[in-house]
Amino acid sequence: MVDKTTKNLHEWRAAESKSKKQSYNNCRENEKIQDMMLEARLGRGKTLTDKETIKMEKQRRKAEEAVQKSDLEYYTCCIRAERAR
Repeated sequence: MVDKTTKNLHEWRAAESKSKKQSYNNCRENEKIQDMMLEARLGRGKTLTDKETIKMEKQRRKAEEAVQKSDLEYYTCCIRAERAR
């Protein structure tokens, strides 16, 4: 009984660690895209055509959705790991 509980806890902790890394990577990618968009708007970086701007906007939306999804997954893993204790 104890071995099963311990194994279950370790599995959830591993899943928590994995989802934390994924969440961090998604946040970092989102920040990069937002910085690129901001620099383009302010005229500091490379000037973008309308087509490139639309493409960047789609990437930004995708990145934000990925951040939300990964944060929710991380939160869920944390809760499940704590319940497994």
